[in-house]
Amino acid sequence: MARKKKTLNYILITTIILGLIGVLGALYVQRSSDTYRSIQQMPMEDYAENSLALVGNRYKVSGEVTTMLLRDELAGRLVAVDTKGGPIGILFPPTFSNRNIQKGQRIVVVGEVASNGVFKAVDFQKQ
Repeated sequence: MARKKKTLNYILITTIILGLIGVLGALYVQRSSDTYRSIQQMPMEDYAENSLALVGNRYKVSGEVTTMLLRDELAGRLVAVDTKGGPIGILFPPTFSNRNIQKGQRIVVVGEVASNGVFKAVDFQKQ
């Protein structure tokens, strides 16, 4: 009888350890994955050439905040972001006024090209 208890203890300990490793691995993958992976990257050349051709489309942009261009209570904040494809101005509406955006931060922004050609943020994350 004593042998069976030892065997059960080893199986139980092994199962718990493997379970913890699995949970930790899943958490790591979840945190390191791109939450916006299904959204197309902004075609910067097309946007620079004719932003009105992209009106209504949703894209993601990632880069570093370089300048705070404008802050208005009604319109929101206009921020310059340096991307791999070049700089872009992003309008953060007043709904984001409670979230801090600083020069030098790396961000990923999901937004839509508005009817006037301005890229308007819908959601964003700091990296």
